[in-house]
Amino acid sequence: PYAPDVILKFTSNLLTNAIKFTPSGGDVYIRMSVTAHELITVVQDTGRGISKEDLRHIFDPFFRGENALEEGAGIGLTLVKKFVQLIQGKIEVSSEVGKGTTFIVRLPVRPQETVNISKNWEANNSWLPPFILPPAPVPEDPFPDEKPVVLVVEDNIEIVRFLRLCLDDQYRVLSAQDGVDGFEKAIKNIPDAIIADVMMPKMDGLELCRRLKKHDITDVIPIILLTAKVDQAARLEGLAHGPDAYLTKPFNKEELLITLRNSIALRAGLQKKYAPGSNVPKPLPNMSHAFVAKAKSMVEKNLANSNYTVEQFALDMQINRQLLFNRLKQLTGLPPILFKRRIRMNHAYHLLRTTDLKILEIGNMVSYAEHASFSNAFFDEFGIWPKDVRK
Repeated sequence: PYAPDVILKFTSNLLTNAIKFTPSGGDVYIRMSVTAHELITVVQDTGRGISKEDLRHIFDPFFRGENALEEGAGIGLTLVKKFVQLIQGKIEVSSEVGKGTTFIVRLPVRPQETVNISKNWEANNSWLPPFILPPAPVPEDPFPDEKPVVLVVEDNIEIVRFLRLCLDDQYRVLSAQDGVDGFEKAIKNIPDAIIADVMMPKMDGLELCRRLKKHDITDVIPIILLTAKVDQAARLEGLAHGPDAYLTKPFNKEELLITLRNSIALRAGLQKKYAPGSNVPKPLPNMSHAFVAKAKSMVEKNLANSNYTVEQFALDMQINRQLLFNRLKQLTGLPPILFKRRIRMNHAYHLLRTTDLKILEIGNMVSYAEHASFSNAFFDEFGIWPKDVRK
């Protein structure tokens, strides 16, 4: 009753784990059977086994028992259990030190029904090793919905999967495998927040944070650094590079979510403060920022130009259209079209209050040739009609 990918998702992880902890000359078995009510998968090995004390915590995030290997992160079995629970199954484990370990997965049988994992898991949580299922390429526009975008920069695939598990319900998740990759993806995608490990190849998280905070494209993006170092000296070194938050591993899921939510909310609150809809001129946030100041200057030079497109705006800013959109949204909460309208309507408001020019003339001066289109745009921005400002 289950699609093949459902079985492969957890069996590949359990088999990989069993092989990892079984010494040369040992055995690893997998058995499957179907009853009237259950599909049962058994993965058994003759490896080093797990102590009773460790067995109680085997599915806890970041748990690494006394026999753990150095390269493990303690996330794999947490992911297996969460996945099995996602499809309403159960997982059991028994073990004896020196003799081996047995995992039993029980999935309910549903006749005449093919069970597939959700799109989020299917797209973002491939549990198969790269030699079985290579990662899917990222589409040109991977985020059709309106959830905030979080870039995870982490070289440990298990931790990336665990972070996806924590974040997928509330955020759209991008991932990068090292600091260099993370820097490039941050510039390209302008995420709402970045979560980065401190220890990574090519460029570590501290250097990544330093570069992002100095770059005029990414300097306002909230950055949360993760580290396994808990001593005060390491923490102070991390904070010196300007992250918005600094969490130590193993981190608590709720602490991570609260930290992330608060970091994004600070910027969202600023954007809301400057949103359209008030019957007074609205200033632009971050006007001291060189990028916003330059963008405002470009629009002001073209106030009366009704043919001043977003494409030309991007050319004047010497960046592509997508980057212009991302950057203005990041800094002001406004896409380019509304950014242009805000500047033009503020100028029109000023003229309405300080001159005797006709409303149609003022509309022409801010690129609106028709009275109705100018009045509607003005009302959308301030919640009041031009004629009422005059009154």
